[in-house]
Amino acid sequence: MPETAPNYTLEDIAYLSGDPESAEREQSERGRAFLAVSAAMVWPGLGHLFVGKPRSGAAWCIVGSSLAAAVLSVLFWPQLLPALIVLLPLGVIVQLLQMAHASHCGKRSQRPMLGNASRRFLVGAILGACGLGECYGTIRYLQNNWFEICFTPTDSMGPNVSPGDFFLNFKQQPYQRWDIVGVNAPPGVDLPCQNLCKRIVGMPGDTVEITGSALLINGKPTTLPPNVGPYFAVDTWNTPMLDAEPMAAANGCWGRPITLGPDEYFLLGDNNRFSYDARLWPSFEDHQPGATPRDQLCGRVVGIVWPPQRWRVFEQQR
Repeated sequence: MPETAPNYTLEDIAYLSGDPESAEREQSERGRAFLAVSAAMVWPGLGHLFVGKPRSGAAWCIVGSSLAAAVLSVLFWPQLLPALIVLLPLGVIVQLLQMAHASHCGKRSQRPMLGNASRRFLVGAILGACGLGECYGTIRYLQNNWFEICFTPTDSMGPNVSPGDFFLNFKQQPYQRWDIVGVNAPPGVDLPCQNLCKRIVGMPGDTVEITGSALLINGKPTTLPPNVGPYFAVDTWNTPMLDAEPMAAANGCWGRPITLGPDEYFLLGDNNRFSYDARLWPSFEDHQPGATPRDQLCGRVVGIVWPPQRWRVFEQQR
């Protein structure tokens, strides 16, 4: 029978080496460091308070809180969006540095800190789980109530939003004409993604008609923003129209204007010739074909966040 090597614990090795106190001290230092790092995950500076470094803890707390406030300020002032390219990496670096410093202070600390290493590892594991849960819960709350990062797989909004662009949707922003918005796909329509990216052309109460030469809003020709359109009138088979045809026209197209209700919007793609948009959409429940109800809008697109060479902010039209 082949001999198998015995399994030694850290205490066994220390005992055989003749230095059990050194192993116990090392285990104790690891427990302090683990507890400090876990507390630092809950909030910057908290780990330093555990190890008896209140001044360092206060300094890290101020720095971390200031960075968090700066990032969150973008939710209220979208024009600050380009600052995220600096704030987000800086925030990650600061968090890693403060956790490393908390670990260093924990190893050097002489505080009892729960008495023994086992308790420190247990409480540290609980704090670490709380820190991860806090991070996940915060991200989910912000995503559900404030913002969401989306992408478009098609060129229907080109050149303003191109395939592969990741853009930021703000859910607490008011809507205006010409805003780019995220919108749920109409029911019964099989598309490569659940949410679409389109531009608001018609506001609640407007009458919209796309003719052979102009976009009419409430009967008046409308000037389009830069890099938008032109918009084309099509029939229900998505064939360009040469004349007004009320019976064959698609939603809001030549000869078949659409009058929007009090909570309805008319959405079109910037690259209209290749866009599947409100002209051809079926009806949402309890709404007319081509009209998108307010509760199906997912937020205003405030800018492109990736790739870096495509970074830009979409200002609301005045």
